[in-house]
Amino acid sequence: MSHDWRGSGVTKHTSENGWRVSLAFSNIGLAGKAFSGKRWNEHKKVLVQLFTELLKNEVKGVLLNEVGNMDDLLTPESRNRLESALGEAFEKAGAIKHGPPQFFWSKGETMAAFRHEVKVRNLEPLTRMDRVKSWRVVERFVLESGKEYGSISILIYNNHQPKSDKRPFKPASQIDFCKAVIRDAIQYCDENEQCAGYGFGGDANCGIGIWSMAFQETPEPVSYTHLTLPTKRIV
Repeated sequence: MSHDWRGSGVTKHTSENGWRVSLAFSNIGLAGKAFSGKRWNEHKKVLVQLFTELLKNEVKGVLLNEVGNMDDLLTPESRNRLESALGEAFEKAGAIKHGPPQFFWSKGETMAAFRHEVKVRNLEPLTRMDRVKSWRVVERFVLESGKEYGSISILIYNNHQPKSDKRPFKPASQIDFCKAVIRDAIQYCDENEQCAGYGFGGDANCGIGIWSMAFQETPEPVSYTHLTLPTKRIV
């Protein structure tokens, strides 16, 4: 069953025909000003170490959340600094044999970096969910296998959903949010027969009980695979 994780970890999935997908997710929990302040070099050292350890698990990419916050997002210069830290980690982990990493930035608090050789598409984000605040967004990616595996794909979600006095996220809204993600995944699989399954990562601030209720209230064809993200905690 899909759920969110506050921390860092790796998820692994192998399809019936042997195509293996490993991805790393991490909540780095840094405000935008942390990337431009006096302590940036300290933060960078920790981040490079974290990313390197995650990449050593032969993951296809690293998906980050709480990269800045809605009141303090990263500037273009700060984005370049994070990309530089990621690039250093990819190099240390031996993950640039085929070229530099691919970077994907959202308009909010998430971003992702994939190995150069990975076939990945950044879909339009999931927005305008029923009974959910319009500013809540979920990023969507499609990873594709090579032809040797039959050209199959997997749908991956990444997000960060704030929960505070300023931005409340009550249980009813959390369930509606989770149901919207599940329905979107099912619809995508219905419309794209090459999709072997879907996975949800990041920090949705929704516990396992909320996800369980959302799945119970959303009928799902048994032929689809939904993943637990992540399954192996690294740090």
